[in-house]
Amino acid sequence: MTNQDLGGPVLMIMGLGSVGLGAYAYLGVNASRFVLLRFGNPRSQAAFVVSLVPDGVGLALAGIALTLGHGVVSRVLLALSLPFLVVGITAAIFRPRWMQPRWLLHR
Repeated sequence: MTNQDLGGPVLMIMGLGSVGLGAYAYLGVNASRFVLLRFGNPRSQAAFVVSLVPDGVGLALAGIALTLGHGVVSRVLLALSLPFLVVGITAAIFRPRWMQPRWLLHR
C-alpha cells in the first residue's frame, strides 16, 4: 500500500472524527468546557463548532470517493461532498446564530 492509496482512508477517518467531535460539541454533557479549554476565544469557538459537522461529512464523502477509485460512483460522491464543504467553510466564516449550540449562545 503506497502513500497515494492511504489518502482516501485518512480523509474518511478525519471526516468521521470531525462529525463525532461536532456531535459531542452540540450534545455532550461537558461540551462547553471541552471547547473552552481548547479554544479560549469565543469567536474561534463558534467558528470551530459550527463547521465541524458539515466539513466532516464532506471530508468523509470525499474519502469514500477516493477509496473507491475512478468511476461514476466516486464522481457522484465527490460532487456530493462539495456542498457540505462549502457550507462548513461558509458557516465558519459567518458563524450563524441558528447553527450554534445553546451553550455557546448563552455565554
